[in-house]
Amino acid sequence: MNQEKIGKFILKLRKEKKMTQKELADKLNVTDRAVSHWENGRRLPDVALYKPICEMFDITVNELLSGERLSKEESINKADENLIILTKEKSALYEAARWGHFTATVLLFIYVVILAIKKGPEVATGSFVFLIMILSGTVFWWIYLFKISKHK
Repeated sequence: MNQEKIGKFILKLRKEKKMTQKELADKLNVTDRAVSHWENGRRLPDVALYKPICEMFDITVNELLSGERLSKEESINKADENLIILTKEKSALYEAARWGHFTATVLLFIYVVILAIKKGPEVATGSFVFLIMILSGTVFWWIYLFKISKHK
């Protein structure tokens, strides 16, 4: 999805309705700064706002995500494109989360090993047991993320 194109489309629709950013923001219960971010292509609206935005401007979610008004024929093609893009983005997010969590797990494990080597017989302290609990929780969470990303 092209954030800039979507932002320009929101700007165009808002101006067609002769609304200010503040008026649009008030109707959607967001700040005018948020609307400015959308219109400048810095951010997308929250997914929960897609339907209210579309109802306000009498467009479809597909048109919003495409950043333009669509004919019936174009709508079908764009819907397929948007689904593919959203699926790829979701996959990329899962992959990033999985690798980020894996890296954190490895670093935590290395920290625990170094602490165990340095402390020697003192490893039965409360702080070490706490670190082991964090490490095991992290490993289980990483396994959970791995399973989720396999089923996406």
